[in-house]
Amino acid sequence: MRKEFDFNPWFSIWTRARATIHEIVSSRINHRFFSLCFLYGLLVNFHTMQQTNMARLNVSIFGATLFALIFAFPVGWLSFTINAWLVRLVGRGLFKGRGSFLEVRAAVSWATVPYLVNLAIWVIFLGIFGMAIFSPYFILINIPVIEIALIIQLVTTVWSVVVLSQALGEVQKFSAWKGFFSVLLSWLIVVVVVCTVFFIIAAILR
Repeated sequence: MRKEFDFNPWFSIWTRARATIHEIVSSRINHRFFSLCFLYGLLVNFHTMQQTNMARLNVSIFGATLFALIFAFPVGWLSFTINAWLVRLVGRGLFKGRGSFLEVRAAVSWATVPYLVNLAIWVIFLGIFGMAIFSPYFILINIPVIEIALIIQLVTTVWSVVVLSQALGEVQKFSAWKGFFSVLLSWLIVVVVVCTVFFIIAAILR
């Protein structure tokens, strides 16, 4: 029989990250993993479509939304898998972390819950602004509601990093600070790899 939690992890992860992730990895390590993949992947798709200026294409709002929905799960799954593998590698190599891949993946995926609040903003803005939201210049529009949305995005991003640091500390059996530096160093590795690849391609095409 599946064990029920004594609390709702969708809410408790915000303020009780260690206790929440401990309960999840101890009883139902894949709890809501598919839902988290879909929601986070959808958010990543919206951001990617904005940064690549999808607004310039002759695509309807229905077509753009359908595209984001279709690829939401695979994008989310791939993001969580790569992030978990890299964060676990750094944590194990530098700080002697002891978490399994599935435990770290659970920590990475559940830590995105605060950031997922931004999905509600995207849905509202899609209804108001339509395809204009998929322009990289959209955030430069001087409208108070956009400024508020950017502040919310910043706050939820920081909150997710704090939750992730705590959750990693729990599953890796080290401090939250080591969890934070595991994340930071992982991001630096990604930046270095991406920049290296970019410069190599630029040098080849020159």
